[in-house]
Amino acid sequence: MEIVYLNHNVIWHSAFHRCFHLAKFLVKRGHRVTIITNSPKNRFFWKISDIEGVQVVESPDLFMGPLRTGWDPINVFRRSVWCMSKWNKKNDVLVHAFDSRPTVIHPALALKQALHCPLVIDWGDWWGHGGAARLRKPFWINFIFEPVETYYEESFKFEADWLTCVSEPLRDRAVALGYPREHIEIIRNASDPVEIRMLDRTECRHALGLKQDMFYAIFSGYVLYDLDMVFHSLAALTAMHDRVGLIVTGAADVTSWGCQLEIVSPGTVSRAQLNQYLCSANAALMPLSGHLANEARFPGKVGDYLAAGLPIVMNRVGDIARILQQANLGVFCEPTPQGFGKALSALLQHPEEQRRLGQRGREFAETQFNWEHEVDRIEAIYQKLSVASQSRTRTR
Repeated sequence: MEIVYLNHNVIWHSAFHRCFHLAKFLVKRGHRVTIITNSPKNRFFWKISDIEGVQVVESPDLFMGPLRTGWDPINVFRRSVWCMSKWNKKNDVLVHAFDSRPTVIHPALALKQALHCPLVIDWGDWWGHGGAARLRKPFWINFIFEPVETYYEESFKFEADWLTCVSEPLRDRAVALGYPREHIEIIRNASDPVEIRMLDRTECRHALGLKQDMFYAIFSGYVLYDLDMVFHSLAALTAMHDRVGLIVTGAADVTSWGCQLEIVSPGTVSRAQLNQYLCSANAALMPLSGHLANEARFPGKVGDYLAAGLPIVMNRVGDIARILQQANLGVFCEPTPQGFGKALSALLQHPEEQRRLGQRGREFAETQFNWEHEVDRIEAIYQKLSVASQSRTRTR
């Protein structure tokens, strides 16, 4: 089957990882998958590469910063033309749009209308309508932009033959809008325990130039809504334990926060480097305040934390908390600096508990919470839609 993934993020950021993990496992099963994503900087030229058998197409985008996430009207036009020229005579094509921002949904609809092919739409975040738009800065711009965000995430769902959602709150929102529940599948952001492995901590710290006698907590990712919560808890923790540090990968430079806490901030790193940073840490951080956007999220970093064998300190918010609680995993605390500080202090003083929780998390990733299981379900949906589409084609 020929599968087209449309993604509004810059390559290797945020939901691109969701696309890529699904794609690479589908390629291993004999499907042909193309991901169309955003170039990090290019404004005029396309880049096409093969990554683990997946064709990755980086489209140029005129916008920069937060707006380089699916809003450029010229990119909408470029992607639509590119897609129509590549797939205009294909029969066995399926399109999966990851969220529905302009650079994703308009090319997706163009392909559906021209080829009469199945369209799946993925819902990965609660963007507008009181969601993530309320958490981003500057607040006044996002307040003005929120109605546009809400329009795009709600208005096109009924064009889909099937919806995939990352969480139960997003599924329930789709049902409340009137979309049939039986055509919705929840696909989690899971673990890849083959790519992210448990490595020797001493060797990883030596390779990265990190101190061997430190207790490091790690936060990986680009969404920093609640990181200040754990930052303040760690800063306070240094008053009791002077060998405490924070590793932040993927996000903007946070070393300017300024305090006695040692902060390691390498920025965007490769997956192999991420594996080393994860395995250099003693604990992983997943701060989630009780905001609507957090209730609906399913952060992909948690799958990496589990695969790396790290105990996860987090709040009881969202589907991911419920899943980890049911599996007796995670160290849960109140969403306050004091709550995080108490949980981290307890882990710091009990190395055996660190190892026990980390090993159980790794086993959970290997046996239950991995991308192979998610791909089983997404492939079944694709095959069902493909059969129905071919049947309609024969009767035309």
